Amino acid sequence: MIDPKGFIGDPAFDVGYLVSRPMPSARDALPLSEAIERRLAFLPDATCLDAQRVASFAYVAAALSVAWAREDHDPAVDEFLESMRVLERRLSLGS
Repeated sequence: MIDPKGFIGDPAFDVGYLVSRPMPSARDALPLSEAIERRLAFLPDATCLDAQRVASFAYVAAALSVAWAREDHDPAVDEFLESMRVLERRLSLGS
């Protein structure tokens, strides 16, 4: 089911997007890996959500962003891939 208003789905899904997305205004402020770690340190507590669940949804959000960016030939695909790599390490998904 698609829930465009955000009333039905798991709230961690939306927070996951916030964690995984590169922020254009912050690109020069922090490396993406550090920004993701800071968001994961803050957002789960601030939203009363489980940190592992937020990190898992962030990984899914990054993977979806990679797929969409590749489909659209968006140069931001590299940043989304970096988000996935950071989250893989955090979730111990890497090989």
